[in-house]
Amino acid sequence: MSRDDFDIRSEPRSHLTMRDIPVQRDMITSMPPSSTTTVEYRTSTTPNDNFHQQEYYRKEVMTRTYITRSNEALSAPPLSRSSPIFIEHERYPSTDRYYPNGREERTVDYNYKYVKNIEEEERRIQDDQEKRRLEEEDRRRREEEERRLWEIKEKEYFERTRREREKKHRELESQRAERERQEFDRLERERAVREKAELQRREEWERLEKERRMLEERELEKRRALEKDRLERIRLEEERKEREKLERERMERERERLEREKAEKERQERERRERERIETERLEIERIERIKRERQERERIEKEKEREEAERLERERLEHERIAREKKELLRIEQELLEAQRREAELHEAERLEEENRERRRREQERRDAEMLAELKRKADERETQRRLAERIEKERIENLRKEQERLEFERQDAERKERQRLVGPLVVSLDQCILDRCVFD
Repeated sequence: MSRDDFDIRSEPRSHLTMRDIPVQRDMITSMPPSSTTTVEYRTSTTPNDNFHQQEYYRKEVMTRTYITRSNEALSAPPLSRSSPIFIEHERYPSTDRYYPNGREERTVDYNYKYVKNIEEEERRIQDDQEKRRLEEEDRRRREEEERRLWEIKEKEYFERTRREREKKHRELESQRAERERQEFDRLERERAVREKAELQRREEWERLEKERRMLEERELEKRRALEKDRLERIRLEEERKEREKLERERMERERERLEREKAEKERQERERRERERIETERLEIERIERIKRERQERERIEKEKEREEAERLERERLEHERIAREKKELLRIEQELLEAQRREAELHEAERLEEENRERRRREQERRDAEMLAELKRKADERETQRRLAERIEKERIENLRKEQERLEFERQDAERKERQRLVGPLVVSLDQCILDRCVFD
């Protein structure tokens, strides 16, 4: 991969994805510069990735280069082909701008004397420096040759790795696309099967519901007829029992004064008396009602004139006592009539309650049927909603997974580019520093 490709792909990255790999420098000169250490770096993967993606993104290879330099080469002074006098003049520049003429002469004599004293030592040092310079140049040529060979091998390795990675990435992409297509086809088939089964189930349920309702209607008609017959029988039985009870009571009351041969006459007499009694009771009831209305009217008037008519209160009290005495007599008659009315009312009330219970049960059954139908429809809607939600979540997960794969691939490429720049950078800086020192010395 060329430098242009790295520059094209080098975009601003998030600080969360940057990794700083420290470079360890050793001062041992015997170690070759091409020695590298490969570190296996395991990156964290998303919890939902499959095995192939985990295997594909499991490793990131980082290299650490130990850069060595010669202590003597770094500590040696710069080399030069100039004369010692020129060197000393460069080391001790002219002082015309700083000192007067008297001091200038003394300074020049001192510098010349100092140079003459150390000339031999300087030549020896220069010879040593020249020897070391030649050795250093030879060593640097060897290192440069080794570095070029190492860079060529590194480029070949990176290119081969890149081709293998792209090939594997294309294979994974094709496999992922195939799996997505198969999963989508499977979901579509399952959805079609579910929709077809749901339609068939609804049609079958509607048919069965229609048949069940027809059967229920017929059953209800039969039950109504049976219930009506049963109630009629119950009513006739109760009337018969009531008549027997009345007959027994009548025979018990008149047993001592009635004879068997006069039973028919006595029966007719009892019927006549019963009619008269009923008429009398009716008249008594009307009179009692009238008395009640009059009493209520009198009570209303008494409450309005209570403070003004004390004597009338006394008369009213006496009237009340008389009415109470009459009421006691009337209550007895009324009790008998009310008892008969109560029994009849209880019979009607029982019939009414039974009819209401049947109607309530019918409405309850209809309500339960409607609730069951609504519940089935709601569950079907919920299943459809959950299915659509699951499909949408699955599509979003697949899309997020694809974006995450692209992001990890881009981060890995960017990290490799930065690592290569970091590894090559110190060598370039070292060469530039040597060239700069030589230029300054010249």
